Amino acid sequence: MTETSVKLMRQSTIGSGDICLQRLDYDIRRPRNVGSEARAKGTAFHAGVEHIYRTGDINLPVMKALASEALATEVGLSKDGFFWKTDFGTCEGMLHKMLDHYVEKENYWDLSKFTVVAVEWRFDQPWIPGWHRSGTVDLIMVGPDGWIYIVDHKTGGSKWREGKEKARQTPQPIWYTEAVLQWWHDTYGEDRPSTFYFDITYQSMKTGKVGFDRRVATWSQHQQEMVHHKAEGYARLVDAGGPFFPNQQHYLCHHEYCDHWSICPYGEEFNRANI
Repeated sequence: MTETSVKLMRQSTIGSGDICLQRLDYDIRRPRNVGSEARAKGTAFHAGVEHIYRTGDINLPVMKALASEALATEVGLSKDGFFWKTDFGTCEGMLHKMLDHYVEKENYWDLSKFTVVAVEWRFDQPWIPGWHRSGTVDLIMVGPDGWIYIVDHKTGGSKWREGKEKARQTPQPIWYTEAVLQWWHDTYGEDRPSTFYFDITYQSMKTGKVGFDRRVATWSQHQQEMVHHKAEGYARLVDAGGPFFPNQQHYLCHHEYCDHWSICPYGEEFNRANI
């Protein structure tokens, strides 16, 4: 990346800054292509679920085939390493079970009532000098009430804790909703009310039990302003070249969760030292 190129501020970039400033620096300046079972499973689940909203066809065999193909692709694309908790076959079986649950329990949105506007909608909008606001929205629909429904599909190993959907825990609903509403206004010349949902399909690694949770995200004007204040602060820090202090006390400072663990001086090398 050259000094004059536009940088991208994603919700995940804000999240990286919240976790560890070293991670923020690596994400911007030296991104790595590291894979993990959890991330690959999430991407593959998305590929299966997307079939419903792209085609209106609720077809489990097709959804499972698309998910399996996406899982294999994700593993193959991970050039800088891949972290398995189980193995490909076990992961694929868990993935198919999650898709079974999503369809059989009718956790999908009723397309006789909701109109799909976009699936996997990618945005790249001018934000502040030298930066664009960027991201990918899983699903945008218009509901029977005329509202814009923004949906993000999540996967996990357990039910979300209470409050995980709130602005204190994630900037994603605010960041994505602003982008969608800006695009809607620019495209259709109108403003509409909107709502943001997390659809979480989870499966216990221990018991194999699958569950589903739908969480609506809400926030205040002050919280929205603070997300921008924080994002702009991280952008200024990156533009200034640091300092980027590590946060080794965060539970995500771990080889399973950090793409940069093997190259970060506070990661693998620090933690294998005989102290």
